[in-house]
Amino acid sequence: MRTSLNLKILTLVICAVLTLFMSGLHGSVGMLGADDDSRLLSQTLTGTNDPISGTWVLNLSKSNIPSQHSIPKSKIAHVVVGASDFEIRQETILESGDRLNLHVKAKFDGKDYPITGIPGAYSAAFQRVDKNTIKAVVKMDGKVVVQETGVISPDGKSLAAICFITDATGKQLTVTAVFDKK
Repeated sequence: MRTSLNLKILTLVICAVLTLFMSGLHGSVGMLGADDDSRLLSQTLTGTNDPISGTWVLNLSKSNIPSQHSIPKSKIAHVVVGASDFEIRQETILESGDRLNLHVKAKFDGKDYPITGIPGAYSAAFQRVDKNTIKAVVKMDGKVVVQETGVISPDGKSLAAICFITDATGKQLTVTAVFDKK
């Protein structure tokens, strides 16, 4: 039961906080392999010139969250990209009124970093594909449970994240979350 609850929370909290985008809509999104390193962003973007930095608010009317999952009342992600790392703080209010405050500080290097503020032992590995695209793999107790890809719109005002979530039975669910930049 705890795993099921954690996956519901994970779906709501992680999917858009990781801020990944829609370049991989045809199935597996996974991490870039060593042979794909040339596609990774080589230019350093920091602070205000980085399109990912900022405050992102979940737009429920544009998102597609499967009915078997609770839909949050609200979700706000604060993202700050620095010279060598980035930080995400996400505030989520669930239907029940419970609040979750997720936090992750990581680098775009494909290594696992801990996610705090949610029940369970979660980690995430991130890679930057280009200035508007990130990929992430989220693990629970070392097992992959979410593969996420996201893209910021050309005008920089919205972010679409598609998450492929593997539930406790091995079934794959797809969640699309759309955020507006504030």
